Amino acid sequence: HRQHTMKRLKAFLLGTAITFGLMLPSTTNAAPVVLNPSDTVTVSPTGNLSPGSPPGDIVVRERGTNAVTGSEGDMHIAAFLNFDLSGVTSFNIAEETATFSLDFQGRINVNNHFLSVAQVTGGAWNSTTNLPSYNWGTHSPAPAGPGSQIRTKTIVSNVGADPFGTYSVDISDIMDAWINGSEGQFGLTVFLKDAFTGAGFGSPQISIVPEPSTSMMLACLGLGVSVYQRRRRILY
Repeated sequence: HRQHTMKRLKAFLLGTAITFGLMLPSTTNAAPVVLNPSDTVTVSPTGNLSPGSPPGDIVVRERGTNAVTGSEGDMHIAAFLNFDLSGVTSFNIAEETATFSLDFQGRINVNNHFLSVAQVTGGAWNSTTNLPSYNWGTHSPAPAGPGSQIRTKTIVSNVGADPFGTYSVDISDIMDAWINGSEGQFGLTVFLKDAFTGAGFGSPQISIVPEPSTSMMLACLGLGVSVYQRRRRILY
């Protein structure tokens, strides 16, 4: 009889905790959100592009050191991605994670350089009438750089040797700045570190995934303990 009673009590506690957990308010998005780019463009400091031959839907590249006046200025290529955030009405960095992912598809050379993604701060842009500037997303030194991007993150550590496939990186701080801060929503830039390498990639996207709220879990735990103590006093 006592074992049967304890089983019923455990089931009651679990059901109560789940029910009240679902009733607790949350500031997170109800389901994962996936954002594909609304606009994409690649640019160089000279206006011309010579991406070479790496396979990939989007190609970025670095080549010579004098990107502005040298003969290889068209081989310095950065990518810019805009996202429509109008459907993201809130973002709680304590309860949600935003990640940026891409499919690494190809390379030029096997130099040990890394592929970066960063927040664009240069201003509003589009791929037809108002192109972004190359120095909004670059590791190049003067005169082409330095770049004005912020919150730079490495998404592929070694373009020359890492296997092709899907890579992702946490950009929760960027999403928080866009949604909750006063910083402009000018998209992301993808670019390479150092010269003499190229990378092709595709399927870039941002994913926002809700995580269990710490306050919700603590509330459920506290409720379960309280109900357990009350039922235990009644039974015994």
